[in-house]
Amino acid sequence: MLLLIGVAFLAGVATALSPCVLPALPVVLAGSAGGGPRRVAGIAVGFVAAFVLFTLSLTTALRSAGLSAGALRNLAIAALIAFGATLLVPALNERLAVALGPVARLGERIPRGRSGLGAGLLVGVALGLVWTPCAGPVFATVAAVAATGDAGASAFAVLTAYAVGAVLPLCLVAAGGQRLVGRLRGRGGAAVRPVLGALMIGAGVMIALGVDTRLTTYVVRDLPAYTDTLQALERTSAVGRELSGLRPGAPTDIPPFLSAARGSDPGGADLVLPDAGPAPELRGISATFNAGDGPLTLAALRGRVVLLDFWTYSCINCLRTIPHLEALHERYRDDGLTVLGVHTPEFAFEADPGNVADAVRDLGITYPVALDPDFATWDAFGNRYWPATYLIDRDGRVRDLHIGEGDEARTESLVRRALGVDAESPRAGEDEAQAPPGGPDQTPETHVGGARIQRLAAGQRVRPMLPTRYSAPDALPADRFAFDGEWTVEDEYARAGGDAAIELSFRARGVYLVLDGDGGRRAGRVLIDGRPPTADEAGPDVGEDGALTVTTPRLYRLLHLPETPSGRIRIELAPGTRAFAFTFG
Repeated sequence: MLLLIGVAFLAGVATALSPCVLPALPVVLAGSAGGGPRRVAGIAVGFVAAFVLFTLSLTTALRSAGLSAGALRNLAIAALIAFGATLLVPALNERLAVALGPVARLGERIPRGRSGLGAGLLVGVALGLVWTPCAGPVFATVAAVAATGDAGASAFAVLTAYAVGAVLPLCLVAAGGQRLVGRLRGRGGAAVRPVLGALMIGAGVMIALGVDTRLTTYVVRDLPAYTDTLQALERTSAVGRELSGLRPGAPTDIPPFLSAARGSDPGGADLVLPDAGPAPELRGISATFNAGDGPLTLAALRGRVVLLDFWTYSCINCLRTIPHLEALHERYRDDGLTVLGVHTPEFAFEADPGNVADAVRDLGITYPVALDPDFATWDAFGNRYWPATYLIDRDGRVRDLHIGEGDEARTESLVRRALGVDAESPRAGEDEAQAPPGGPDQTPETHVGGARIQRLAAGQRVRPMLPTRYSAPDALPADRFAFDGEWTVEDEYARAGGDAAIELSFRARGVYLVLDGDGGRRAGRVLIDGRPPTADEAGPDVGEDGALTVTTPRLYRLLHLPETPSGRIRIELAPGTRAFAFTFG
């Protein structure tokens, strides 16, 4: 436990050093200025107490009482904005005194005041209720335990250590703000107060509009190498074992046959899916997205294979699984697969249907999503993890459980087995342009992200995370690819810069590439052997003259050739487009 407490403290410090802390900085800077060390201490104590209480018990208690945890968060945002208003317009101190009591006087002594312990406590409490961390495994595990009402003394100690680690860098910012105000006091110091008030109001408005959670999404999706570096210690096996001890019943939460199945060879012809019994029906669903007009129930999906994924949109690991789930949805929906996301909120604001709708849209999710705000479906499955994926067969029986991210090849193999799709032949009822990777005489699946990069042309050297200009060679050996133009190679993908293109020497009838427009509509172009593909050669996602439009993260079907040739494809992509992996069929 001491190891886990120490790691939690360091994880909190690392979280506070990430870009996700930016919305909190104006609050800390303005809230502390003008007071003494006691105001900084008040912010720290208020933040830790509110953050720990809110995470461990308050959301569950409010939900049990039928009250809205989101309303409490909104009240905290209003308090921050009110604090800023008293700084920006000093006359509000007296006018709001009756309505807001001590809140209206919080800024009275800035920049002249002395201690302000009470003001610091109130600012810290409000900040603890609204701050959204870029959470790694430690915080995610504690939040998952707390969400189901199972948090004990160990979870309390770990989360407190995490919160203390997170608040220490903020205290340094607060102390620096006090020194800055002190220096400016004699030089135009009167202007400091309204500037700080405007910063506080701006921060409150940003948080109210969800800018902080969108920043978290950006950090998770676009800076994976950065977040992985900050969370390296959290991901060690020793820490993983300690985290398992926080989960009631671990490791018996996972049925033994599912554990055995997870160790099976995903490519083995003799792989037999276990049978864990009938899947519970969806319960307590308050909203659905991408579900069409019919009911979104497992009973209505009987006859189809269902890949049910528990996730939440502020969970780093969950967000990293979405491109893979989206690709499975694209590849196998016509064969009878339904990918179904069950969004079970980690934070109160994630239970708001409007926020979830925005997240589904911003993340480019096209498969159906059900909102499970009260953990009813979560509890029905006995789930304890984000993300967790359950494979349900056509008869409605659970056949596999996968916890966390990774093992994409194994998941796809099990999906294909449940669908009855033969790995060596085209899938029943499917256009051959959508055929999956397979066969010894065609190019293997090829990743272009730095962590799993494969078959890069000789002479091209990747500089991770740094924009780099490349030149594709005149000759490419079979099954090799090359960057051309400017690219930034990150962990899971490569991001296009100016004049960016990928060239690949392939052997296959169908060529597909997982792409993402990163929230925009990106233009591209496909060429084969230096010319646009003909109508008979172009895949369904390629238009006239080789035109390609990239929007949501999914598998894009580029070529569908009449025969099985060898050739060289060039994909020209607009800046900001992200390329993940080639597959072939």
